[in-house]
Amino acid sequence: TTAAGGAVAVAAGDSDGAVGGAITVTAGDSPTHAGGGVTFTGGASTLNAGVGGAVTLAGGAGGAAGVGGAITATASDGATGGGVTITGGSTTTATTSAEVSITGGSNTASGGTGGAVSVTAGASTHGTTAIGGQLVAAGGTGASATGGSVTIQSGAGTATSSGAITVKTVDSGAAGASGKLIFSTGTSSVGNTGSILIQSGTAGTGANAGNGGDVSVMVGGGSQGAVGGKLTLTAGAAKAGTGVGGNILLTPGDGGTVGSVVYKISSADATTFGTIDSTTFDFTATSSVSIVSQGTAALSGTVVTITGSTGVSMGASRVYNFETGTVTGDDVTLNKMTGRVTTSTANLAADASLVITLTNSRVTTTSLVFVTVGSGCDGVIVGKTEVANGSVSIQFTNISANACSAAFTYNFMVVN
Repeated sequence: TTAAGGAVAVAAGDSDGAVGGAITVTAGDSPTHAGGGVTFTGGASTLNAGVGGAVTLAGGAGGAAGVGGAITATASDGATGGGVTITGGSTTTATTSAEVSITGGSNTASGGTGGAVSVTAGASTHGTTAIGGQLVAAGGTGASATGGSVTIQSGAGTATSSGAITVKTVDSGAAGASGKLIFSTGTSSVGNTGSILIQSGTAGTGANAGNGGDVSVMVGGGSQGAVGGKLTLTAGAAKAGTGVGGNILLTPGDGGTVGSVVYKISSADATTFGTIDSTTFDFTATSSVSIVSQGTAALSGTVVTITGSTGVSMGASRVYNFETGTVTGDDVTLNKMTGRVTTSTANLAADASLVITLTNSRVTTTSLVFVTVGSGCDGVIVGKTEVANGSVSIQFTNISANACSAAFTYNFMVVN
């Protein structure tokens, strides 16, 4: 026939003064086999582009001040309780299969709250090893392409703030530990593994300007006499012998003034013990600071200052590689902290003196200049030194009975 198929209507009776009549559909019991099933099926369409009939379950409407009727789908108890399965229909030609949508009720009342959607795994209450049921939210498998995503998204606030998302484990019982939170991407057969991104949103601009949201990572404290939890940041290892391990990057935010990396001893204490930014590397300790290297430890800068209130100790280490240089002549220029000078005077007479000027930008009026005589003439000694800004005057005297037969050398060190 080309007309619509005949409808079947089953209706319970109305009541003006009591509860309306109910409709109960029950399959038959069996003492020796499985009980009979109850199936509600919409009509099929054999038309090429036809749409199958829907099945609708709807609770009755409530009065103006009443409550609408509920819909309850409950599997029965048993040695193994029955399951509840809700599955969207399979698709053979379209790009996307049918969705399964569960939505709480809307609220149109002033100041009202929309209905919640609660999914709770089953409890296990028998025995000392009873374990609660798992709650698994998994995206669909992609046989030849990417698997489906899982999105957990809070509700929008059209006029004000959007809703929060809370992911947490509950407190433990009397004798247990609270559960873990694990955020992990899977391993990769080919190519890179997936990244993990935790990021707060960007604040508004102009009249709606605000601060960027904070990201805080805090570890739980220990009870009295115990130890607080560790915070470990570990970059990825390279398994191959020629690979390079991953870096750990601490990057402050850009801005008119770039942010800093700050170290504090306590979140409750406003004192900053360390700051690293584009102009400063500053760490302060109330006791001691130790920098230890199995190889070479280098400190470099335009000016490097080492200050100790009671002194600077080099321990048992030798100190070497001072700034040094060499030059030949009597009045010479050598802008170094240390150096060796070979004079041009080769015949300093007995009991005679030679005063020379060493021009050196390292010398100030408060400098200490230490001078020793080297080789060339055994009778030459250092008389006196006089410092000025940028130079030092040095007097040498030949105290031997004989004149020098060769030019002599001297060594100097400037201490400021």
